Amino acid sequence: MQRITYSFRLAVVALVCALSAGCSGGKGKPTKANFDKIMDGMSVQQVEELMGPAKTSLDMSHLSPKSKDVSWIPKAVIYVWEDGETDYHVNFYDDKVKAKDMGPREEMRKKAVGAK
Repeated sequence: MQRITYSFRLAVVALVCALSAGCSGGKGKPTKANFDKIMDGMSVQQVEELMGPAKTSLDMSHLSPKSKDVSWIPKAVIYVWEDGETDYHVNFYDDKVKAKDMGPREEMRKKAVGAK
């Protein structure tokens, strides 16, 4: 009887741990709640802790002038996360958040390529 009680307690503890991990408030997932927590100046690592790894990134370095000295130009990368039909775009300059935008995937793709 005592063995059953111990096993039952162990099972309950395991279940509580599993449920609390599954209900962690969306940490590490691309959700609107996590997107709203992103602030200017955050690092890529801080944003990925909220949103998880980006689905894709777009390096805007090719838009830099063809000059020998481009050290004054900030490194510009757009990271993209997807959740259902919603895309979350975060613009990083020198690895810090400078801007962010979200919306339906097709609308966001049009914005990214400059279409109207």
